[in-house]
Amino acid sequence: MRKLLLSSALAGALVPFTVKADFDISPAVQGGKIVTNAFADADSTSIDNVRVFTFEFGEDPLDPYFLEDPGFHPLPGAGFDEGVIVAAKTFSPLSFWNDSGFVPAPAGETIDVTRGSTTITLGDSGFAGSLPIAATDANGEFDEHLSATLQGVTPALPSTGIYLYSLTLSGSDLTDSDSVYLLFNNGADASELGEAAVLARDTFAPGTALVPEPASLASLAVTGVLAGRRRRR
Repeated sequence: MRKLLLSSALAGALVPFTVKADFDISPAVQGGKIVTNAFADADSTSIDNVRVFTFEFGEDPLDPYFLEDPGFHPLPGAGFDEGVIVAAKTFSPLSFWNDSGFVPAPAGETIDVTRGSTTITLGDSGFAGSLPIAATDANGEFDEHLSATLQGVTPALPSTGIYLYSLTLSGSDLTDSDSVYLLFNNGADASELGEAAVLARDTFAPGTALVPEPASLASLAVTGVLAGRRRRR
């Protein structure tokens, strides 16, 4: 099953990268509904029709369980009027990759999602309310981030592995987006993150593009090649 998923990922997910790119969620408006694309501030790479995003804890060794992601960056001309407040809502409970699917967090871990002075906690329960992100400027644009803090149950540290939650986006007089799925890697191999992203995309958002971190994508490609070699033996 994993070999099949990896093959499908390579067919639909490979995007050329020349530098490491961190992708923001880039909402746009189509037919009165919010849709989601991906945009990398570093090199202005833009990928349409993306609903699965990956992030990596551990960027700051002094604060390894804190991350200023996900980011949100609607682009000029994406269809938003000035002054539209885009909000995140309908947060799912937190789940955990177990090498074949997503299950509840193994040791009661939670992720605190923060915007400004407001924090919500995702664990066994989600959050049905709304968390405003920002209002669009005169160009229909903003570039803002939520933050994520992974918490273990004291005194234990969070389990190594890949965590997932989903959310939807809303805006004034617009139809809410389909669910967006966010994977947060806490120390797992890049190839595992690639596999988890593929399964999340194929299960929850089939037909959409997949844009993992370039390091994960490279590992995913190597894994796919090795799987192909095993099949040919």
